[in-house]
Amino acid sequence: RRIALTNLGDGVDIYSLGKSYPDLRIKNRPTLEDQNIPMQVSWLFDGAAIISSSADGDVRIWATSTGEPLQILEHKGKTLLREESTFIDILV
Repeated sequence: RRIALTNLGDGVDIYSLGKSYPDLRIKNRPTLEDQNIPMQVSWLFDGAAIISSSADGDVRIWATSTGEPLQILEHKGKTLLREESTFIDILV
């Protein structure tokens, strides 16, 4: 069982339940400091990947084994930021 969450610093952290230090840190620093806001994170492929949004409108898919980006879905238009209530996702 693991938890993925945005860390409001430089990306996404993945923790094993019961541990106080992340097993993996995925770097996804915002381009501007004022865009450093919590973003949604969710599990894909039974925990083999996570998907995260970003303040610039792009969506990224990351391998949870390495932290390497698998795909970037770019958004070239205006971005409307909506505050989400869920920034943590638990893989059971």
